[in-house]
Amino acid sequence: FRRKAQEPYITWRDYDDVRMTGIESYDNVPMFTYLAMMLCTAAFFTSIAANGWKFQSIKENPMIGPSVETLILLGAKQSNLIVNSGESWRLITAMYLHGGLIHFMVNMVSLYFIGGAVE
Repeated sequence: FRRKAQEPYITWRDYDDVRMTGIESYDNVPMFTYLAMMLCTAAFFTSIAANGWKFQSIKENPMIGPSVETLILLGAKQSNLIVNSGESWRLITAMYLHGGLIHFMVNMVSLYFIGGAVE
């Protein structure tokens, strides 16, 4: 759009300043990003609850999270179950599960900054 209108591109700092100003600021709220973050957070707490509200040892899960068995129980992607058992729902649930606290935090920070800008 800017190229066709022959307007210069703006910097990230200018984008952040302009994004939340004026009457259109409510239209600029990244609702899908916030929804995805809420679903990921709910899935993370569900996986920790299903693991007995504890993290596995660092040797078992270096990402500081639940066991592999817990993640598979909750719908982690396992090709054998998808193809041979017809559990195609795992293609959707796997997008919201995280291997551990480190994986979760890095993804949420990335989603917050990049998702808001893209949306």
